[in-house]
Amino acid sequence: LSTNKISCLTPSVTFPTDVLVSLRYEGSEKITDVNYPFMYYRDISITSASPMRGFVTGGTIVEISGSGFIGTSTMSCSFGGYQVFARFVSNSLIECMSPPFNSSGATELQVSINGYDFVRLPGQIHERSFLYDNEVYLLEAIPHVIPIKSNPGNQGGKELHIEILGSGFAKSNELACLFGKNEVKKAYFVSESEVLCPLPDFTGVGTIDVKVSLNGADFSNSSVN
Repeated sequence: LSTNKISCLTPSVTFPTDVLVSLRYEGSEKITDVNYPFMYYRDISITSASPMRGFVTGGTIVEISGSGFIGTSTMSCSFGGYQVFARFVSNSLIECMSPPFNSSGATELQVSINGYDFVRLPGQIHERSFLYDNEVYLLEAIPHVIPIKSNPGNQGGKELHIEILGSGFAKSNELACLFGKNEVKKAYFVSESEVLCPLPDFTGVGTIDVKVSLNGADFSNSSVN
């Protein structure tokens, strides 16, 4: 390649092993004094990843299931060509945080142990793509004042909803509303500017913040109450 860089094609082996790589000049029996460690590993496979969408601001933790994962510093994920470090959990599970992206849309998600050779998720391109969404902005909750007697717990099991108005909503199986800090309810898509959130049971008077998520994990920065 150049006076200070060469490339070598690895020969095949029958099982995972650690070897030492040395250099020998053509026509010479002399081997370089420096030996470089090289590790052969088993082929990895990927069975699933979740969630497969997140905001363009990045920060979504994607859990990737499969087999053959090993705890190396070079294990990484690629989101449309942007590489990020992969956190090893077990030989069947790793986690990757989605990087910020400059626009919304689908990007292919791939995994590599050495940072060079990547493995795709199974399925068609739309099934193995991570979808970047624009940030969701919330404007208003209707109604924003609810009488205590309207507590769903007092309605004989009838589900009551509030309308959340804003922008950036998308039809998603993971669409959800967060009431306060930990009460998550499945939401219903109406349009890009409206979703319906089922009311959780409440026990007293007060103000509570509501946020919306498109993937069931990452909630909007903005909120209404």
